[in-house]
Amino acid sequence: MSSIGVRAPRTLGGIAVAMVAMTIIAACGSSGGTNAAVSSSPSTSGSATSSGKITVGYVLAAPVAALEAIGDGVKKEATALGMNFVEESADFSADQQISAMQALEAQHVNVIISAPLVPASFFAAAQNAHKQGIYVLTYNKAGSGVSYAVTNPDTKEATSIVGVLASHLKSEGKPCDIGIIEGQPTAPPLEARDLGFTAGAKASGCTVLASQVATTTTAQVGATIADAWKTRFGSKMTGIVVINDDVALGVLPVRGGSFSPAVVSLNGEPAAIKAVQNGSLYADGGLENAIMGMSLAIVAHDLATKKPAPTLATSPYYLLTKSTVTAFLKTYADSSVLTAPLGKISFVQQAGQTVVKYTPSS
Repeated sequence: MSSIGVRAPRTLGGIAVAMVAMTIIAACGSSGGTNAAVSSSPSTSGSATSSGKITVGYVLAAPVAALEAIGDGVKKEATALGMNFVEESADFSADQQISAMQALEAQHVNVIISAPLVPASFFAAAQNAHKQGIYVLTYNKAGSGVSYAVTNPDTKEATSIVGVLASHLKSEGKPCDIGIIEGQPTAPPLEARDLGFTAGAKASGCTVLASQVATTTTAQVGATIADAWKTRFGSKMTGIVVINDDVALGVLPVRGGSFSPAVVSLNGEPAAIKAVQNGSLYADGGLENAIMGMSLAIVAHDLATKKPAPTLATSPYYLLTKSTVTAFLKTYADSSVLTAPLGKISFVQQAGQTVVKYTPSS
């Protein structure tokens, strides 16, 4: 497996759902180094269902492909391990997420898994579940009451994707004169990517002609920003670094004439993968959502059966270019992982971190 740098407006309860969506959809990950400490084990062991099986409850934080794939990964591995799997939906609502957790508690599940929508309220609910003997596991962010979290190294990968772009431009004899479309800094995962983009530009000797925050992570916003830069910079802008695939897909059709910057992005969404295949998107960083879900199920089983388990792990991105995308689709893409015979998840130590590793079935 090859990873970048090593080998992803309604309002409710006063919380802007657009911001929540950007936090868990646009990045679908957070920088592991900024997460709070993870709790170990609850005071008592949660009750199994009447069948005697361990029961895992998954709260789908939002109906988006990445989180659905994580849930599917949990279900696949849980089934293989002989556990029951139940699912509740939060539909972008922090209040509904807490209600879903309480509903799972009433069902006496052993483990609850979700991606926190509003960390403060989620971790309070996690601590309550913890007191009842229920393990809480998360994707995206660790905190109080959480026994295991899987995250993505967003700052590192954002730094690396800029380096990938700079190397490409150098190979074509072009200067690295770029624009950066950033994410909202109030969303921690997006802020982590923003910091990486800035660090990557500096490390690669790029000139940042302009940077602008995407107020929403949509193709329309990407198109609007790119169109303004097309008028302002024309051929002088040789590359654009984009916060996520949805925004990047809006940038691509704006190019034309003398305005032909190479574009890179992060997430590895299906439409962006097609753009990498046809060459319109130079490179992307693919998240391994189903694999992360499988890791969550394995830790759930280990905790419920009182076996040693990690408390925090990181799942790397996969560098997607025309030369690597076929291998990703064959082995590590969500669709492949979920339909292939069950592969093996292991936790390996790399540079002082616990990393999720997937080995496909032979």
